[in-house]
Amino acid sequence: MQPSSGRITRHRLNRFGDRQLNRALHTIVNWRMIHGHEPTRHYLTRRRAQQSPTPRSAAASSATPPDTCSG
Repeated sequence: MQPSSGRITRHRLNRFGDRQLNRALHTIVNWRMIHGHEPTRHYLTRRRAQQSPTPRSAAASSATPPDTCSG
């Protein structure tokens, strides 16, 4: 299967497998976090520390916080 458009060539092995796999992994990681699986918590802490903070969009930074709205 080739989901390509224009000059970009992409190949997809399975149209449906990725969503099911992602959902299964998400469920497993959430269960482990909730139930205190220490290796999972250490891994997630380490990964979060490696990520750079996401910059706020212009719309989000100029919005008035809900607690300071006058109205």
